[in-house]
Amino acid sequence: NAPSALIQPEHLKEGAIVYDISQPKNIAKSVILSRPDCYFFDGGLVRQPEFLKYRFNFGLNERSIFGCVAETIIIGVAEFNKDQFKEGSTDYIELLRRAGFNLGFTPYHYQLGNNGFAE
Repeated sequence: NAPSALIQPEHLKEGAIVYDISQPKNIAKSVILSRPDCYFFDGGLVRQPEFLKYRFNFGLNERSIFGCVAETIIIGVAEFNKDQFKEGSTDYIELLRRAGFNLGFTPYHYQLGNNGFAE
């Protein structure tokens, strides 16, 4: 992650597929608009369950939440001991996935670019 976009149009090959999981984004809107031949996907987000309410604005689309925040919520609500698993291990990821789905978190599929910039 970087405080500003790192990837420029000249860094991308023709028809590149870019999955940007960083927050803030490593790809500026201007890059997406200037490279209609490339496909850009917004990562690092999940769709939050409807019951989840909070009093601050993440600056994201409705019902989307940062993956790291969702992970913290899942760990707290599911009450499992994070220290039992090596972070990033297959077992840890599977436990988060199952607990997240049980709580109502779902993948956030959002495509940026190729057909214009999606807001």
